[in-house]
Amino acid sequence: GPMRIPLKWMPTDDALLPVGAVDALRVQRISVVPFVDAREDRATIGKNVEPVIDRQPKPVWTVSTPDDVAEFLTYRFRDVLRENGIQAVDSGATRVIKAEIVRFLVTEGETYKAEAALKFTLEDGEGRRLWQGLAEGRANRWGRSYSEENYYQSLGNAFLEATKDLMKNPEFLDAVRS
Repeated sequence: GPMRIPLKWMPTDDALLPVGAVDALRVQRISVVPFVDAREDRATIGKNVEPVIDRQPKPVWTVSTPDDVAEFLTYRFRDVLRENGIQAVDSGATRVIKAEIVRFLVTEGETYKAEAALKFTLEDGEGRRLWQGLAEGRANRWGRSYSEENYYQSLGNAFLEATKDLMKNPEFLDAVRS
């Protein structure tokens, strides 16, 4: 039936960000504010829509987590920056990155289809908004039916794709450089 699992970081994709984004961010003092979870159901991270498991008909099963998704993704975002040589600062920031989590979900059917969507805001050190926009990522992978590991991999990959989507956005990069 329904599954409740802790969040784990297990993406299979790399965390390399575009060189232009890394160069732009490195010359700024970046602060990453704790993300906000704007999803209606903050505990749900997935659903299994397979009509049959082990030859038995079944309803849609939800996959939820007891963990704080916003806190988890904030730390993962900071980790991705750090892996790319960008250190987030606690004070004296010249650029502040904020995010609202709009979607973070895996739908398991024939494959694991994950979606991550975050509304990012970039501010200067005085709190003036320089840019705001949506960054999205998707992942689609095969796996064993109802596998925690496949949920973790799909969600991690979708989040990495959303992060890369942000880092490829020319308006975001212009605002970082301004």
